Amino acid sequence: MASPESADSNYCNKETLWWLENRSVDRMLILLTDGEIVWDHETQGVDRVRTNALSRTVIEKLKEEPLYADFRSFRDLDHLSLKNVQFRDTILDIAAPIHNIPKNQLDGEDVRQFKRNKRFVVYSKLHCRSSCCGYGFCRYRLNPTKQGDS
Repeated sequence: MASPESADSNYCNKETLWWLENRSVDRMLILLTDGEIVWDHETQGVDRVRTNALSRTVIEKLKEEPLYADFRSFRDLDHLSLKNVQFRDTILDIAAPIHNIPKNQLDGEDVRQFKRNKRFVVYSKLHCRSSCCGYGFCRYRLNPTKQGDS
């Protein structure tokens, strides 16, 4: 999570240092929640004056413009849902590299999963109803007189 608060946090800086010592900066997913990340195309580096959401440690390690997802516009929303098209698109920006699947394919997979689950629920209900009807019919066929006595 990138923000001025996290950039100034000792705890966040310790976490970031651990990541940079044990993982590649290329595999770091940056979620911008507040502040700014500005890439200077002339110097091919992070603009150290205008960038306030990244710690100096991260800024020094970045050799290319970082990939990050911008969540700043969602801070004031009370309820976040994947039905919100912009939020869903931003989530897919993060999920695609994690799963190593193209964003459009991942979004389509979500729709396929939903349809498959919906079919499963419908078929389960039909199976349950037909089983109950079959059970009731068998009970009636085996004891037709007891049904009339009640």
